[in-house]
Amino acid sequence: MTTYNNANTITILLCIAAILAIAAVICAILESRAEHKSFVTTNYTIQKSENSIRIIFLSDLHSCIYGRDNCELINAIRSEKPDLILIGGDMFTGKKGQKTIIAQSLVKQLPDIAPTYYALGNHENRARGNPKLKGIDFGAYQKELEKAGVVFLDNKNAQIQIKDKKISITGLTITPKTIKQEADAIKKAYLRASGSSTEAYHILLAHDPSYMTEYLKLNQKLILCGHLHGGIVRIPKIGGLISSKFRPFPKYSGGYYHKNDTDIIVSRGLGSHTIHFRLWNRPEMVGIMIN
Repeated sequence: MTTYNNANTITILLCIAAILAIAAVICAILESRAEHKSFVTTNYTIQKSENSIRIIFLSDLHSCIYGRDNCELINAIRSEKPDLILIGGDMFTGKKGQKTIIAQSLVKQLPDIAPTYYALGNHENRARGNPKLKGIDFGAYQKELEKAGVVFLDNKNAQIQIKDKKISITGLTITPKTIKQEADAIKKAYLRASGSSTEAYHILLAHDPSYMTEYLKLNQKLILCGHLHGGIVRIPKIGGLISSKFRPFPKYSGGYYHKNDTDIIVSRGLGSHTIHFRLWNRPEMVGIMIN
């Protein structure tokens, strides 16, 4: 009789555990769907004064839409009254059958709000390197945005002045060749791209934060990255769960970091692709205040 009761208890406990597990999965799926429907604005103040410069940083949209023709996102950007808009790449998904029209429609509106500079992510780079990728003509995409006033920084640098501040912006494109020779290739690419001004406030747009050790050797004031989509699932006080290369707990998955007198901001991104799942990881646009 005791054996029977024990077996009965174990069966009941297993059933309860299974029900709780199923409920947890359903809750996670529902939460993920809710998070995909809206975005937040995450603000960082590096320095603030009467002449502070307001930057909006966008990354990893992957052709997601917030409102008709992305009107919710455009209105949110406009309401921030930025002095400068920086794009960190992956605004569309560079895969067969994908389109660039959503990203193009959004980005071409940005120069009317503030000067806009666009560095390439791995998806733009893939589309550019594969002209036969069905549905995507990166050359036409770039030309259309340049006509609207967007400045592309494909291993290039721009020297600008906003208010009384000189700013040097370098867009660093990571290629398969760069990855094989990491430190040396990144440094050479940066030196080719960057300006020589020592007085300017130097900003590096480098899509993939996996090479942060190399970026930090370039003595930038501010490094902006994206790529990891916040680590898909974010665990409080720990960070992102997994990288795009399926490595656990990536070091720079999203948020603000300070290393070697350099400020680092990694965006959790505005969209997703392939794995359309986020948990405790709402999409974001980033606002930055610098002095």
